[in-house]
Amino acid sequence: MYQNLRAEIISAMKQKDNETVKVLRYLDAGIQNAAMKINKPIDNNIVIQVLKSELSKVKEEFQNSIKYNKPEISKQKVFEESIIKKYLPKDLTEEEIKIRVSEIIKELNSDNFGLIMKTVKSTLGNLVDMKIVSKIVKDLLNGK
Repeated sequence: MYQNLRAEIISAMKQKDNETVKVLRYLDAGIQNAAMKINKPIDNNIVIQVLKSELSKVKEEFQNSIKYNKPEISKQKVFEESIIKKYLPKDLTEEEIKIRVSEIIKELNSDNFGLIMKTVKSTLGNLVDMKIVSKIVKDLLNGK
């Protein structure tokens, strides 16, 4: 995944696509910084973590640009979001998450919320939004 991003930087540079190069270099720097902070080599988990973090920042900036009527910034944020999404794996749907969480609850044979969330995070990790998982776990434990 990281190698694809690096190759895309080179390709965009050759095509003189400065906007894409700028976004990709920013992502690359964030990935390298994250790896240095935890003193580990770059792997897909680090890449996904950084990309998800940057995606949420871009979405927030997009909302603010709409709120404050800044169409040029909105356009840029949509562009940045499209680039980031190219490198992220597809998130599981709510129904897929519900099925997986149900299986984990059955395997653990427990209604301990913390234990279930910890297991889901270690099992599904970067494929899910943990806010959605939390809601699903609460609903399943409450019998909804």
